[in-house]
Amino acid sequence: MTCVYKLDELCQKFCNPAPNDGSQPNLVIVALDAQGQPYFKHAFNTQVCKQLNAWLVGFSAILKRMTACNFKWLIHVMLYYHTKIILSKQGNGVGNMEASREDEVDEAEESSTDDED
Repeated sequence: MTCVYKLDELCQKFCNPAPNDGSQPNLVIVALDAQGQPYFKHAFNTQVCKQLNAWLVGFSAILKRMTACNFKWLIHVMLYYHTKIILSKQGNGVGNMEASREDEVDEAEESSTDDED
């Protein structure tokens, strides 16, 4: 069986999940092999995408009712905190540094509200 859309210019331009012209750097990047020769490589991990989608299904009822702006904000915040939790579980200093920075900000905010009283 052959792909009927392979020669369709419109489909190649707008539906190609892996363009090799550099137009989608978030999908395809140029990497170097062991001999230093450039080759095209997927810039994302599909397994991680599947896991993320499975995690987000639990929030689908909430997400369906949101405006586009609220949806983008909530997804951004959820991913930020999810990444922070994962990094701290891995023992990576980045997650711990972020947590300590937030604690410092919280302490500064508390002291500023105490000064106002």
